[in-house]
Amino acid sequence: MPPSDPMFLGALPALLLDLIAVGQQQLPAERCVDDCLTLAYAYAQLGMTAQVRVVELASTDLRTGRTDIHSSLPAWWQDGLLHGHTVVWLPRSQILVDPTVGQYLDDDGHSGGPAFAFAEDVDEDRGPVVVGTRRQDTLLTYALATRHASAQVLDHPTVGSADEPYVRRGINIASVVVSLLADKLAPSAATALPTRRTAALVEAVRGLPEERTDDGDHRYGLAGTDSVRHAVRLDEIPLPAGTPRPRRVAPLPGWR
Repeated sequence: MPPSDPMFLGALPALLLDLIAVGQQQLPAERCVDDCLTLAYAYAQLGMTAQVRVVELASTDLRTGRTDIHSSLPAWWQDGLLHGHTVVWLPRSQILVDPTVGQYLDDDGHSGGPAFAFAEDVDEDRGPVVVGTRRQDTLLTYALATRHASAQVLDHPTVGSADEPYVRRGINIASVVVSLLADKLAPSAATALPTRRTAALVEAVRGLPEERTDDGDHRYGLAGTDSVRHAVRLDEIPLPAGTPRPRRVAPLPGWR
């Protein structure tokens, strides 16, 4: 898949978040809201508009024809648990990212990592968005709730009113993505990345020393005007004039 393909950049943050989850066995399989909010802020740092959307998810066994409904609409909260499922929707590229689909596909809650689906010619003004993707012998079908219905779910006190934990984790995921691209892509290939912000970040961190804080946050060593090297976050690195700012996360009515 070439770097210019929107799916290339759309998949990387979710795949890296999934690798982290595999190494942290204490994380519950049913963590879709937290993972989706984290990913939304990671995409925002990379210059991609991201929405966290509630979905109905059905899986169809293509060998037997049996269909199971794993989450239905509308979703609701009960005792701090969401009866429903969320995904990240990238409306500009029309890509759906499901970081926790594994909880529905096998017993260990981790079957093949995140799911990705690409929708063609989707227009929410014309009706509901339904997106499908195949994983081996299973067809996954997602029906997105409206922006308003998704916003109502995310407004629940269980999610909390503070974005900071999600912003922090999202910046860390975006940092790993950018560092990986700086290491693996030649400068000429980096210019082909789908967003100007990602391309600028990749060139800005190329060759910079990296470190982890005691809390596990990603930092880059940047020489200041005082000739002293400072440890800065990805979003604190100076970028060329005209570079797009991070996107707003989940521009849903009534949320944040």
